[in-house]
Amino acid sequence: MLSLLTNPLNIPCPKSDKDMRISYESLPENPDQICDELKEENVIMMYYIPVALHYNKNRGMPLAAIKVLERGLKEAKGTNEDIMKINNLIACLNLRMAKYPQGNRIPSEQEKNELLNEATRHFNIASQISSHDAISWVGKGYLHLMRNDPNMALTAFTNATNLASNNIPALFGQARVYYHRKDYKTALSIYQQILQADPTLTEPDPRIGIGLCYNKLDNFDQALMAFDRALELNPNNVSANILVSTMELDISKQWQLIGEEERLTNYAAAMRRANKALEINPSHPSALILLAHGYYFQRDFEKLLNATKRAEQYTISKPVLAEAQYQQARAYHIMEEYDKAHYYYAHAILNNNQHQMSKYGYGQMLIKRGYYEEAKAIFENLRNQHSNLDVVTIIAILHAHAALDETDKTKKERIFEEFDRITKAISEKTYDNPDIFVVKALATEGRNVYKALQSLKLAQKIYVDTKEPIPYELSNKMGTLHFKLVEYEESEKCFRNALEACNSLSFPDREVEVTLKYNLARALEASHKYVDAIELYNQIISDHPSYSLAHLRLSAIEEYHGNYEKANEIYNDLLELDNKDLEFRKRRALNILRHGETRTSRKYLEAILNDYDKNDVVTLTALGSLFLTKARSIKQENMKEQREANYKKAVDYFQKALKLNPRNLWAANGITVALAETWRLQEAKEFFLKLRERNPLPEITINYAHVCSHLNDYPSAILAYESVSKKSQNKDVQVLEWLGRSNYLLAKANKDMKMMEEALEWTQKAFKLNPTSKFILHNIALLQQGMAQMISEPGPNRSVEELTKALENAKMANFTFNYILNDVSINGQFDIEVLKNRISFGQSIIISLESKYFEAMQAEEARQRRIEEERRVREEHERELKIQKEFEEQKKKEESERAAEQERIKRQELFEYNERQKLIWKDENGRKRKSKPVYVEDEDEEDYDEGDSRRSRIRTKY
Repeated sequence: MLSLLTNPLNIPCPKSDKDMRISYESLPENPDQICDELKEENVIMMYYIPVALHYNKNRGMPLAAIKVLERGLKEAKGTNEDIMKINNLIACLNLRMAKYPQGNRIPSEQEKNELLNEATRHFNIASQISSHDAISWVGKGYLHLMRNDPNMALTAFTNATNLASNNIPALFGQARVYYHRKDYKTALSIYQQILQADPTLTEPDPRIGIGLCYNKLDNFDQALMAFDRALELNPNNVSANILVSTMELDISKQWQLIGEEERLTNYAAAMRRANKALEINPSHPSALILLAHGYYFQRDFEKLLNATKRAEQYTISKPVLAEAQYQQARAYHIMEEYDKAHYYYAHAILNNNQHQMSKYGYGQMLIKRGYYEEAKAIFENLRNQHSNLDVVTIIAILHAHAALDETDKTKKERIFEEFDRITKAISEKTYDNPDIFVVKALATEGRNVYKALQSLKLAQKIYVDTKEPIPYELSNKMGTLHFKLVEYEESEKCFRNALEACNSLSFPDREVEVTLKYNLARALEASHKYVDAIELYNQIISDHPSYSLAHLRLSAIEEYHGNYEKANEIYNDLLELDNKDLEFRKRRALNILRHGETRTSRKYLEAILNDYDKNDVVTLTALGSLFLTKARSIKQENMKEQREANYKKAVDYFQKALKLNPRNLWAANGITVALAETWRLQEAKEFFLKLRERNPLPEITINYAHVCSHLNDYPSAILAYESVSKKSQNKDVQVLEWLGRSNYLLAKANKDMKMMEEALEWTQKAFKLNPTSKFILHNIALLQQGMAQMISEPGPNRSVEELTKALENAKMANFTFNYILNDVSINGQFDIEVLKNRISFGQSIIISLESKYFEAMQAEEARQRRIEEERRVREEHERELKIQKEFEEQKKKEESERAAEQERIKRQELFEYNERQKLIWKDENGRKRKSKPVYVEDEDEEDYDEGDSRRSRIRTKY
């Protein structure tokens, strides 16, 4: 047949009795012309077949081929076998046109059905002529496959193999049916049968089927060997090139197992093979999709879209079309062109409702558009089909969103319970997707910040274990949670990591970068690393002058350090940016109030109430604080009425603020401060305690501690101060001083040395943070003198160590008092007479301690002598006991040796006695053998020796 298609045809012409010579180059475009000539020459039917094959194979004109065959059926003479062959050939040509596009055009569904119906009609005609023709059955089998009826197809192929057991097209059809039924072992055996029947067969190549079956049976090495063998026999085998390329691409995805170098090698090899397949067949849709898949990993989306659109153009297979559309959808997804991604995901599902990844992407697009319920339905459907952990993760995310958005508490809790159930089931599995833990953190943050942070740490661990870069969003969120937990050092590390991750992106988001810098500066500020924080805030302002938050934090730092004028300059700069911003105005007024400029501050605050908002809670609260401060400053007894009037105004403003916002802690705190400062301390303590339970702000806690201290409830005061100090990481000097003072007063009241040491420790921490403060230095000396005094007072005998330490403290205290007394810079900050009295008192303590120290040293020496004497007596006694013990042990040893010797002698004597007995018996027995008995025949004879034994007598009788 090959020669017929490549060599010119010599067709006998009965009419002219000559041969008609036809080459495929000379075939006319219109087949009627050649058919007219054949008819004119009365050419028989069988010669129409090679002419039709020339049109189909060499000219790519299947319609012309069918026309030639139909003219042959109508106009030429032929046998039934010829008619059957032509009908089979027409049917096969219609099948081929229904399966493959002609030129650049894909047949429509209607055209495809018409072609299949025409193929069916011609196969039926052929079967009517002969039901035992294997070719007809094979054709019908492929026809049924195209109609998606594999059962009828298998019956047809089986009928063909019953007629010819090694009918290769029928065997290919059978193997295909079993393969699609997922009976890979049976399909493999049939492909192997084909190869045994024709080992040289390469078109089609059974090795492709063998490799596919091995691949499905997870025998990848055998699969690759089969594909390689197919390429060895035919390097231009498109299917083999595509399949090997696919396997190489799959291997390149496993970079964690094979390493970067091998990954790149496999990826490059895969792309070379895909390109080679396209060189052989530029319109092969699977090769185009494979190439697009490679472009996806290169992030070359322009080439990906070009390849997939060509694949769409050249395929009539809906699954292949769906895959091409899916590749386009995920490219648009990555490019954040979500409308296009949504369109292609949807169309991929329309063309292949089983395409799970398209459904997954489509669900994500629904989430992007806010259609959460519709998305949940998509993912629940995916979950029912296949329990994929990524799908379950998204379902958990949707539950989390629903819980966070729900306002009804009962429904919210029910959704959270479902969320917890889903995430617990996921977490119990070995799971390498960090998203679920991020979602858990978001959902649980409102209920438990610590648990939320632990979830984020699990997500971070997965990124580290898989050697994936940690997203800046994750590090930023971790930093925020650490900040909430007052873990500022850890917070700083996380924000630095987030900033580094953001800057390492190919296209860093500058708005995100600014936010991360601000967050890092806040962590530095909270850690009291003010220099670094100020530098970072200034960087932000330099790059983004209108970033008001950075300006505000700079002003807050200046206020914290008492630089109120500098802070005021910053507020004025902000008001130049936006003169109508009420927040800036309020902060400026509050700063001036803290600076002590009550008149200016009052003017600004009242202007806010009159010109902007008379019900502004912050301003009302600030005015309350202003009048509270003013009342506090009036000390004169003759101005008592004025002081009380200011307290009343303060309380009025606080009460109005509370009425507008019953949860205004600052207003409530202000009223309670007023109570405390009018010496209604017990009431103030109770109110502060309630406020603190509602919100343990440092300021409220400090006020509560102050009141407790005034009421001599030092343990409660200490606990409150400690809680505030912990939040500031023991960096607030004032709080540390208050802690030292409270511990000192409690130690003094209880004469507790341990408490006094704690007081000294807190005060020394404060001095370390503020080493220029003479007041803190004075307090350290006072504490050291107090500790020395406590040791010097009458009481239990003190040890040398205690007295030594007390002496050191007393001397150090006197040295400090002298240093402060002689420091000219103190300028009346201390009472000179009090300092001198302290030094004098300290000297008397030193004298008393030295006397006690001398007595203690004498007592210690006496004690040491006593201990030494006791030790000597004890050692002498122990030595005597040792000698006695050795004597007794020696005595026991000698007695034991004597007993052993006596026992040996007894055994020796017994042995010698036994030996003598043996000799005696031996001699006696020898004498008896010499005097033998006389045997007699009369058994009644009793004349025998009395010395014979009974045994001798018996023997003698016999």
